[in-house]
Amino acid sequence: MPELTIVRSYQDGEVLMEADVDNLSSTLAELNNTTKFDSDNLQSQSITEEHLIDDSVTAAVIADKAVTTDKFQDEAVTAVKVIDGEIDTVNIADSAITTAKVADTAIVSSKFSSSRLPLAKLSDKAYFTANGGTYTINENAGETTIASLVTSQSARNLFILLQPMAGTTSEFGIRQGLTSTDPFPGFPSFRTKHLATIRIKYNGVTQATRTFGFSNGLWSYVGGNVNSERFLYIPISTIALLGSSAASGVTISVTAELQTSLGTGDTNTPAQLFVTNCKLVCVEL
Repeated sequence: MPELTIVRSYQDGEVLMEADVDNLSSTLAELNNTTKFDSDNLQSQSITEEHLIDDSVTAAVIADKAVTTDKFQDEAVTAVKVIDGEIDTVNIADSAITTAKVADTAIVSSKFSSSRLPLAKLSDKAYFTANGGTYTINENAGETTIASLVTSQSARNLFILLQPMAGTTSEFGIRQGLTSTDPFPGFPSFRTKHLATIRIKYNGVTQATRTFGFSNGLWSYVGGNVNSERFLYIPISTIALLGSSAASGVTISVTAELQTSLGTGDTNTPAQLFVTNCKLVCVEL
């Protein structure tokens, strides 16, 4: 640390001579103009926004990688404190400036010298995945969680979608098998309705719902039985959501449920919802 040292060349009670005064002034001049102060001469957190004149700190005054987060009060960096084009990557230590140190809307493109913000200075976007596997869900049996993950970091708006596992075909499918004795020859004997509901949730709270299904009406043959089977398949990738931001530790899950309403006299084989090779993917936008 540069120190101010003044050698006393006179005794108590003596009249100061010109040389004594020159000694005082030259020592001060040497420290301020030649030796100069460094960071060791300043107390931590002693320079606040009020001590800086707008636009007074330029890149040439800052040693390479000398600006770190502990040098700034939260939200102390505002747009008027930065000269256009004066932010250069060599002046910023890697990962040194966090969002808490920068006031909202303070960093705009005019504050950066051209081509001086490489990917190394930007945080990676969040990306979360979880394999959900294959499920068979019976009708009217309530919700089944088919995929779930916990965020390991906070993220802005998320694009949430279901995808096939690598190298597989993935789909939702409703299968209905029916057998019914004909009580009313020549007329419809029963009708069924199958509705699959897919829910995307944050910490158990539904953020979006997707539904698909079909209704089925069967007419009997005179004096006989009806035997039939119905299928409906959709690609699993049709389930997606542009979701809101999520903090670290949030559980994002997808549930599936099959609800079936049956007509009077129906003795069908229960319907089932099939989920194959499901993978949950969340990408920060």
